[in-house]
Amino acid sequence: MKRPGHTTRLFYLLFTALLMLVQTACHNDEEIRIVPQPETTLGGDATTLDITLARGDWQITAITTLDGTTMVGDNNQPLKLEGFGTVEFRWFTLTRVREDVLHLEVTDNLDGSERGMILHLTQTESSYTETLTIRQQPCTTVYEVKEMTYTLEEGDGETESDWVIESTTQVIHAQQDGSVHFNPYQNAWNYHDFKCDAKDAFTWMLSDHDYPVPVPDRLTDGQLTFADPAETIAYSQWTVTSRHPLQDAPMIEVAYEGGKKTTVSCRILYRELKATYHLTVANPTSGEERHYTGKLIRRYPCDYKLEKKVEELEP
Repeated sequence: MKRPGHTTRLFYLLFTALLMLVQTACHNDEEIRIVPQPETTLGGDATTLDITLARGDWQITAITTLDGTTMVGDNNQPLKLEGFGTVEFRWFTLTRVREDVLHLEVTDNLDGSERGMILHLTQTESSYTETLTIRQQPCTTVYEVKEMTYTLEEGDGETESDWVIESTTQVIHAQQDGSVHFNPYQNAWNYHDFKCDAKDAFTWMLSDHDYPVPVPDRLTDGQLTFADPAETIAYSQWTVTSRHPLQDAPMIEVAYEGGKKTTVSCRILYRELKATYHLTVANPTSGEERHYTGKLIRRYPCDYKLEKKVEELEP
């Protein structure tokens, strides 16, 4: 026969043991946890964020998009970070600055929709993995070009360029003497490149908008000179071409001999102008300004080289 209270004492002992196991499990889970806050949302403007983690014995084994697609770098290799260092992507730079701190820099989100990344953090002594999701909302701040000016700094100036553009090649087989007429500058284009080290130098622009800026024409007596009116082109990280007025130059005449094979070729020669640009863009609503300084490299046609080769006709 069981003594009174025996069942109650046994239940109490089992409950106490179970409670200790639960507390121990929770304590161990807190010890291993890496990410205190599993998700963060940023605004659309370019910004920085320091992310402090709960411990330092981890590595980033993968970075994926919000839908799980693996992100890859310029070398087409999956993004990851095993120790200290930096990971760069089209719109963010992620640096491990301490064992437990990541420093994130993001550009303006002008993609038109939310974007983000998922960091997969794995403890180095085990396969235990947690994720940290970082979202960035679309940018609602719009900037417009306020001013573009140019100066000549160290390394700037104008030189002959090694650019040579083929204008035309004509092969003539004729029985009688004659001549051909053509414009030696018919493929005369200006080529412009804007170079800037600032990470957001070209990310503030809306993808469906153009941002025209004036560009100098050439160097005259050591001074930057502009056409009248000044030529304007789109500010861009890509090479921008524009039509040169020499395309309207008068025709030239080239004579050929009858009974001969005459090959006439024309190449356009270029000069290269390098100048320092100073760009100011502004938000028309808030008045907030951003300033960028970089280099403009302009290649423009300056002359042409005509070559004529005469050969006997094959019988």
